[in-house]
Amino acid sequence: MKSKVKKPLGKWLAACFLLLLTILVLFGCGKSRDWMKARATDTDPQIDFSSCRLVLLTEDPEVIRDKDTLLGSYGSVHLLSFATEEETEAAYDYYKDKVNAVEPDATILGAEETVEATGTKERTETPDPIPMTEEANPITLLDEMDGSTPTQESHGVIALIDTGVAEQDGIIDRVSVLDEALDGGIHGQQMVDAIKTQDPNAQILSIRALNNNGFGTISSLVAAMEYAMEQDVNYINLSLYAKTTLSTSVLEQEIIKANEAGILVMGAAGNSGADVADYMPGSVEEAYIIGAANVGGARLSTSNYGKTVDYNVVANSTSEATALFTGYVSAKGLDAVETVVNKGFIYAGDYEWEDPTPPDLSEEGTVPEEPPEENIVGFQIIGDGTVTYHDGTSEYAIEDEQTFPLPEANTTLTFSGDAYLFVQRLDTNDFVGTYAKVSAEEPYLLSF
Repeated sequence: MKSKVKKPLGKWLAACFLLLLTILVLFGCGKSRDWMKARATDTDPQIDFSSCRLVLLTEDPEVIRDKDTLLGSYGSVHLLSFATEEETEAAYDYYKDKVNAVEPDATILGAEETVEATGTKERTETPDPIPMTEEANPITLLDEMDGSTPTQESHGVIALIDTGVAEQDGIIDRVSVLDEALDGGIHGQQMVDAIKTQDPNAQILSIRALNNNGFGTISSLVAAMEYAMEQDVNYINLSLYAKTTLSTSVLEQEIIKANEAGILVMGAAGNSGADVADYMPGSVEEAYIIGAANVGGARLSTSNYGKTVDYNVVANSTSEATALFTGYVSAKGLDAVETVVNKGFIYAGDYEWEDPTPPDLSEEGTVPEEPPEENIVGFQIIGDGTVTYHDGTSEYAIEDEQTFPLPEANTTLTFSGDAYLFVQRLDTNDFVGTYAKVSAEEPYLLSF
């Protein structure tokens, strides 16, 4: 006789089994994605996950939990895409202790500045979104490239990772990891021009990783770095930067990889006037980080600073400074830098400008001295009022112990009051005697 008690229990167990089976089918046969749905609680709130993509570096692709999030892979580089920022953040929290490096596919920008009448300031426009699909993204494009003849057949090759450039002398090849275009915008060409001022015979491999407006992503930059290393270049120029709050960066690992391969990486400090420790590539010890300075060696107020900044180069922005430095090293070698450091072009990153003491004007009848013929970088004016350059530049207010930029030779200056002029010599970091006493009565011809 069958027990009346066991019969309903069997039906109850069967019902539970069917319910469980239904749940498994509906939610991926046990492949739960709750790890993506729960917002990570220990992630730095300043990290930007708005791209809804992650870049991973790992030699073990099996660590990627959900293959349907994978947009593309190339060697140890993997690009993942998610539906929401919350899923992206949760995935970051999951992977950060399981892979070599992981970070959001954040925006990077060319380290240029816009100059207005009021001065120089950092770019503030909203970056263009860079669409990515499984078929079209930097990692997939890199995987599809024909990595045939290495550019090392040309000696001293510079990989310029930027907006791309047009065909011209010195450009030995052009590729893009961003789209089908090989050039666009003006930033890339500006960097070529800066490099060639120092090395007219530079051999440049142009890798387009920034769009026409100078914006790119971590994934486009990593893809470009990988391509440059495969091509066995000698130098990589990164005249760009991005904010970072991550202790382990994918870009940092790529720079270390290039450094270990014997490639010199030059990176811009960035134009935020902030500590470079919070920026990439500026915070990476293995790269030569370049800031911008004026002719006297004083760091531009917009140039990032910090212990990883190796040199400040006389330039209008850190992107130009980086390209100038790359060109100099390409032409003369890294050892040559120390022979010219702090002498008017390349300054040590920790160089501190001190205004020299002008000559004593307390004695009447100070005899003017002839200005030196070499190493002139500026002049100082003691007096009141203003001075106007008549070479197309603007009017300056005269302030005590202010060093003025050096105009073109044989430039007429007009003063609104009496003043003394002193010529600044770079090699002695001092002023040479009394160059001239000038007055408002007649214009003064500055000749040197």
